[in-house]
Amino acid sequence: MPRKYYDIEFSPVIIALDVSSSMETDDSGNHPLQVAEGIIPQLAELGKHFPTVDDMTRIGLITFSSSAEVQLPVGEVGRLSDLAGKSVNFKPQGLTYYGAAFKLIHSELQQVRQRLFEHEHLEGLSVGYHRPVVFFITDGRPNDSDADRKAAWEALVGDDELSPHFVTFGVGNVRAEHIAPYCNRRGRVLLARDPANVARDITDLIELMCATIVTMNDSGPSRRDDESLFAADHDSWRANFDVLNFNDQYDVL
Repeated sequence: MPRKYYDIEFSPVIIALDVSSSMETDDSGNHPLQVAEGIIPQLAELGKHFPTVDDMTRIGLITFSSSAEVQLPVGEVGRLSDLAGKSVNFKPQGLTYYGAAFKLIHSELQQVRQRLFEHEHLEGLSVGYHRPVVFFITDGRPNDSDADRKAAWEALVGDDELSPHFVTFGVGNVRAEHIAPYCNRRGRVLLARDPANVARDITDLIELMCATIVTMNDSGPSRRDDESLFAADHDSWRANFDVLNFNDQYDVL
């Protein structure tokens, strides 16, 4: 099948960050919420130094605890480099409702295309959209009901068009069994040994994702398969994470 080329391509990315009370200090005296300190500055630096990544990636940021809130609407904030100077107030409070985050992620993904046409100059252009990627960061056992959480998760991952690659990062006191189910498509479930590494590794993955897209675009008339656009090399996680859904050299659930 001939490859379809687009005038411009977008890769939507949503970061969903747990800001419940337990994220302030864990049992060891560490501060899991410190991951938040590096996310926006590192994403802005990534866009500044890598123009192709900057052109393609459109970021969104959601915080959640007993409810979920959009901090940066995906499709509205422009390029990664446009994040320079932006600040978000990460105030830990409340409980941990995964379902609230899943519902809001789904709602945000449903609005991406319309927002891009409202905020970008796309008239007359052919536009390609890659499958969204979600980075979900939490330290805790979910406190919402199993039924509500399951329904919200199934609605998110069951939407064939928008079903994202879903990567979960466990930080702080998180127990593996609480986060293991939340992985979709080419995602991973990762237990961070140090929350400070998470922001850097998210930016590394975004860079890898965009580099893979560019390589595929330049590789000739092969089939476009979004399932191959996002794939973390599990060897690269060895220093910072235990990877829960591989069957060699890692903890397996």
